Amino acid sequence: VDTNVIVIEVNPDDSLVKYEVFNDTIYAQATVNGKRYDFAYIAGEDELLISLELAMDQIAKHKLTKVNFAEQDSAFTNDGTVKDGMVVTIPHIMIGTIRIYDVEAKVVHGQFAAIILGKDIMTEFSSRFREDKEQKAFILPK
Repeated sequence: VDTNVIVIEVNPDDSLVKYEVFNDTIYAQATVNGKRYDFAYIAGEDELLISLELAMDQIAKHKLTKVNFAEQDSAFTNDGTVKDGMVVTIPHIMIGTIRIYDVEAKVVHGQFAAIILGKDIMTEFSSRFREDKEQKAFILPK
């Protein structure tokens, strides 16, 4: 078993991910390695952004370590907190049955959602799911 997998369960019992749209941003919820978080898709954003809370939680669960950060030791403050704007490579992400590897993300302090998906990461996933705009849902493969 790969212990460095960050598993994002959007709806573990179903392949349907309901979302809401507010000010051209899509919002939904996901469970990331057992903890519930909000995520958002912003078409104008290029990168994958993760909150400080999410980054620190994944470090505590040993899903991320200092070697995953581009700046390694200097990515952290003296008390072990990840500095704002640090780039981290996430070795393996699963959303439903969809897997992608070596995903770069930027840690952002104080962002409004734990995960902000930009167009680059959505391009990786979008060829593998479909959107039902009438139901306001993404449909993932089972």
